[in-house]
Amino acid sequence: MNRSRITPSIQTQARQVIEITVVSLALAGTVGFAHLAQAQTTPTDKSSDVTAQQAFKRADVDTDNKLSPAEAAKLPAIAQRFKSLDTDRDGFLSAEEFMAGSKAPQ
Repeated sequence: MNRSRITPSIQTQARQVIEITVVSLALAGTVGFAHLAQAQTTPTDKSSDVTAQQAFKRADVDTDNKLSPAEAAKLPAIAQRFKSLDTDRDGFLSAEEFMAGSKAPQ
């Protein structure tokens, strides 16, 4: 097996896990969102908004631009705050609601 083909995939997956964890912890109110975004193990110049958008897109498996409770369940911290983040009470978490939650004061 060619290791050079495997390594980028593993690095990409690790980066995705880190980004989703950052968003999950921030939405749980454990630590400030911006602080966590800067604490990623891979150097990046991405803003916390971009990181939150990427995490949202990864969680939105059916690409309907909203998270169902089942999609949000993959991110425990988001699942815990789902009802409070769902401000329009439609049973889904829109990208806007998700982003607002990522910016909410801790």
